[in-house]
Amino acid sequence: MRLRQAGRKMSPSTAQGRVRENRRKAPRRPDAWAVAARYETALGRLRRSSEEKPYKCTECEKSFGQSSTLFQHLKIHTGEKAYECPDCGKGFFQSSNLIQHRRVHTGEKPYGCSECGERFKQSSNLIQHRRVHTGEKPYRCQACGRCFSQSSHLIQHRRTHTGEKPYRCGECGRCFSQSSHLGQHTKLHGEGGPRKARSESHRRTAGDAEAPTCPRPRGRRGAGGGRGPPAPFPR
Repeated sequence: MRLRQAGRKMSPSTAQGRVRENRRKAPRRPDAWAVAARYETALGRLRRSSEEKPYKCTECEKSFGQSSTLFQHLKIHTGEKAYECPDCGKGFFQSSNLIQHRRVHTGEKPYGCSECGERFKQSSNLIQHRRVHTGEKPYRCQACGRCFSQSSHLIQHRRTHTGEKPYRCGECGRCFSQSSHLGQHTKLHGEGGPRKARSESHRRTAGDAEAPTCPRPRGRRGAGGGRGPPAPFPR
């Protein structure tokens, strides 16, 4: 049996040679067993990094999955801040923190909102800002179900349920649920002394002050010295 090629006859051996040549030129498909082996290797590496933590800190017994993470953690105990700002001299544990800090001096805001164009220095600030447009409130109070767009707002809200007041005045010892309330209160210590500041803070401090009570009206005294009937309403 002979095959025709462009008007000429072609032997079976020539045809088989052409087939082999075309196979060599065609893109090679990945071997299924090789793909499965690479997948198992990557899966095992991921499992070890997420479950096994062979690198242990000798100071606080905390464990890590990678030696580089342990190295960064050890700087907390040693106090080493290898990354120093050339503008103000402030030191940082990680280079990423130094990069974020330098934007304070340069004014760089590389993260822009695609909705309104507002720009931010950190990506986390952009994520929080975008919730203004989307209305997303991922932080939910387990006590009352109220939701918030920022975790810091949820932390402040939860103190209304727990009664926690972690911010304490160093002058008079009064405690507050928010740092802003403590800031308002401490300013009053410089306005007339501690005694006046203490009384003023009980009235002025937002969120922690009690509502003022109205004094009871006094009636007219009778001849016997007791209280008489109330005065008539003027017409």
